[in-house]
Amino acid sequence: MNETDFPICPKHDSFMIEYNFEPWEAVLPQGTLEAFRCPSLGCSIVYLTGAAEGLYTLEPRGTLKPCSSSGQK
Repeated sequence: MNETDFPICPKHDSFMIEYNFEPWEAVLPQGTLEAFRCPSLGCSIVYLTGAAEGLYTLEPRGTLKPCSSSGQK
C-alpha cells in the first residue's frame, strides 16, 4: 500500500485513518505493519496490513475477528 492508497470503511464509505493501537486496545497479529481505523468513533472496523492483511471487526475484549464481506454496509 503506498502513501496515497488508504482503505475505505465498508460500513461508512469513508477513508480510514492510520491508527497506533495501545496494547490494551487490540491484540494485533504478529507481522502487522500498519493499522487503520474508521474515522467514525463508534465504528469497530479496522484494516491491517502485513501478514494478516484485511478488514477486521474489533471485539470488546480487544480481539480481532475477520469481517465478512456481506452485511457490512
